[in-house]
Amino acid sequence: MVDALNQAFNSVSAAANASQTGIAIATGDTVLDVNNDSVIQSTYKDSNWSGDIKAFKLAWNKASQGWDRVEGVPGTWSANELLKSNTNRHIFAYNGTSTQAFTSGNASAFTNLLGVSGNDAQNLIDYVRGGSSNELDTQGNGKYRARLGDKMGTVVNSQVVSIPQSKQVPAGCGAYADASATNRNTIYGVASNDGMYH
Repeated sequence: MVDALNQAFNSVSAAANASQTGIAIATGDTVLDVNNDSVIQSTYKDSNWSGDIKAFKLAWNKASQGWDRVEGVPGTWSANELLKSNTNRHIFAYNGTSTQAFTSGNASAFTNLLGVSGNDAQNLIDYVRGGSSNELDTQGNGKYRARLGDKMGTVVNSQVVSIPQSKQVPAGCGAYADASATNRNTIYGVASNDGMYH
């Protein structure tokens, strides 16, 4: 029995791109967005502890009498891929007294919570924001876990939430909220195990 378990664990860890979508589906983490004709699904890869939220379309396949997943067309996307190319992320954190922009330029506002200061605080914040300059490389250089290019933490036991476009102007909101509430796209949110709500 021990040999069988070891063989099973070795098989899983040897997978080139083991994606654990089954866990996300089992926890109810697939959203059907009827308004945008999309399916939104969370996944994670245990090979590098990264996650993703993907939007894809469904197309009816007459031959198989089933639905096919369609990617690479307008309206489909990957949050992880979008984060990889976004160098201007808007990340905010509460520092114990107020909410501040979580940037390396603002590191002094977070030194008490981070337990480091100066360049170490700036480097840690840069890493959390997706920077890779201080990730461990194959020679052991670097300070932080290598993410192998992925920027989003695992999404397990967290449900994707759809916040659709408002159909009417919310009462009692300021001018900015009134003008933008009915003009924005549907927003999707999910908590990931990197400590962020994306």
